[in-house]
Amino acid sequence: MLIYKVLNFNRQLQQANLQDADLQDANLEFVNLAGADLRRVSYLTEEQLAEAILCGTKLPDYIELDGNRDCNTP
Repeated sequence: MLIYKVLNFNRQLQQANLQDADLQDANLEFVNLAGADLRRVSYLTEEQLAEAILCGTKLPDYIELDGNRDCNTP
């Protein structure tokens, strides 16, 4: 799966448009998702986003996290 490989080797997905991506089993730990559009991804969980960097991140309606939670983090 291409998304899996990108996430494991790069960990930088700022401004990425991941609409319609299947993120089941994707490791998003410490991935920079600042400005990324995740509104139409499949199988995304709040647990996957627990350690991801979110700032200006567009999240699906069913995710109750703040897409700007890390904007003020140095």
